[in-house]
Amino acid sequence: MKSHTESPKRKPRLQLFEPASLLGRWFSKAPESIAHAGTLVDIFASFVSLDNIVDSSEAEVALDLLRHAFPEADHGWLARRLQRAFRSPLTTQELAQRISDEMNDDSITSLGLQLYLLVDAATHKSRGKKAFLELMSQIGREDLADAIAAEMSGDYQSTLPFTRVIFDPGATADVQLPPEAELYAFRIYRNGSITIIRNTGNHTLWLGGNAVLKGQLVRLRSHQRLTIPGWTLSADDLSFFLT
Repeated sequence: MKSHTESPKRKPRLQLFEPASLLGRWFSKAPESIAHAGTLVDIFASFVSLDNIVDSSEAEVALDLLRHAFPEADHGWLARRLQRAFRSPLTTQELAQRISDEMNDDSITSLGLQLYLLVDAATHKSRGKKAFLELMSQIGREDLADAIAAEMSGDYQSTLPFTRVIFDPGATADVQLPPEAELYAFRIYRNGSITIIRNTGNHTLWLGGNAVLKGQLVRLRSHQRLTIPGWTLSADDLSFFLT
């Protein structure tokens, strides 16, 4: 993996949000009232451009996360701000300093979950995971990084710094699924406004009409419904189990 600390530092080659993009031409104001908006944009951009090439699929995930993290922000501003951050990504040390200065423990936990969504969506997951662990180490949260990486990789963690609910046909599950769903299993994680679903079963889940493959992580949106044989669960239903 090429580190941002290497010299000379090249600007990443963009494959998304070129100047001709309609998103880049929208007129909008920065969400001045939203805490950490600029920092989160810079963090996502630096992760996506680790090797100085911005992969379009990873950039789309980053922009989607930002839109849902800051729903009151103008999407045009977010797109332009992300494009600008892609052109001048921060080093790991600079990111760590920003996080330490601006975020409390709860915000860092939510950030860690969102960053891992980016890692999971990355073309080169091992590279992203290494960067994730390095950044969290820089801010003194190796424990959080290890817990997230282990849990999301399928290594059950007895304690976590965020909420987890296990849905499974087995009797030891937190929520036992109906007999018709014997091939299905999933886990839900939440911290603050961030809710993530991980498919741990042997069958594809359907979330709001989108397939969630075995092992895949996706962020749950408030309008989505999860469908399995015998059950249809709204985001409110899932939130009830988390609460």
